[in-house]
Amino acid sequence: MKNENLLPVFKTERLVLRSVCQNDINNYHKHFVDYDVIQHLAIHVPWPYPDDGVKLFLENNIFPNQGKNLWMWGIFEKNNPDELIGAVHLWREAKPDNRGFWLGKKFWDKGYMTEAVSPIMDYAFEHLGFEKLIFANAIGNKRSGRVKEKTGAKLIDVKPAQFVNPKYTEHAIWELKKEDWKNRIAEQTEFNDGFVLSTDKNRLNIDTICSFLSRSQWAAHRKRDTIKKSITHSLCYGVYEGQNQIAFTRVVTDYSTYAYLCDVFVDEKYRGKGLSKWIMACVMKNPDLQALRRFTLATKDTHSLYEKFGFRALSAEENKRFISVLKDGI
Repeated sequence: MKNENLLPVFKTERLVLRSVCQNDINNYHKHFVDYDVIQHLAIHVPWPYPDDGVKLFLENNIFPNQGKNLWMWGIFEKNNPDELIGAVHLWREAKPDNRGFWLGKKFWDKGYMTEAVSPIMDYAFEHLGFEKLIFANAIGNKRSGRVKEKTGAKLIDVKPAQFVNPKYTEHAIWELKKEDWKNRIAEQTEFNDGFVLSTDKNRLNIDTICSFLSRSQWAAHRKRDTIKKSITHSLCYGVYEGQNQIAFTRVVTDYSTYAYLCDVFVDEKYRGKGLSKWIMACVMKNPDLQALRRFTLATKDTHSLYEKFGFRALSAEENKRFISVLKDGI
């Protein structure tokens, strides 16, 4: 397929990203030519969209310049790798931005776009030589704004702009610097069936965590200030559906010899979906926790979950050796 191998292929948890090619034109048209998709784009994009618009755009603008001063990846689901469902587009000169993306409506609210842009940002900074990237979206296009927020971009300006949908009259301008991206990817981020797990403490919702713990057996009376301090001094995991935090756990550790897992909680409405197992799998594969001599936790009735990840009850000899101080009411 012409143009297929001009860009590197990226594979994520659920997606394949590869260069858009001639054979993708029909599926591009199928998912792109939808007012709910196009309304968020700049006014120079025509609506109604011409029947041959996708073909002309790709053949005249993308294919001749692919891999030169612009780069466009198609987005494909791993379980359906021949059907393009969206695209991510980079270009060298910011006017005012360096990146655009779109996704077919039936694939919204799955976390796909955040998942898709991650390897492309890596490539932009590490291989294409960008030191910063500028993004823009219509004020009112909340999904696009969330992608920027979740990938570490900073809002730097709001300016007048025109879009296909005339109700949009301004756009938000975002900046993502290479150093900020590198700091962000030091955090652990995982994706699973529309849920996102992250160790980025900036995403944690303190009110939600306090509500979680107030309903727990072990921390029902823990004070808000104590919870905030415990988060500051722990490796924390949040799980999110969209902007909503639905699960939490933290690890108290020196990152060298010892760790203690605690405050594991999944919102009642999301139990039975395998999230606890997923959280534990992510915790146990964290590269910063691989050299520990001992990893402990305390549980009243979920031994079977943790045993799947190598935890076991202390032996009689270990019970003799381990002692603790317990202050009731704290």
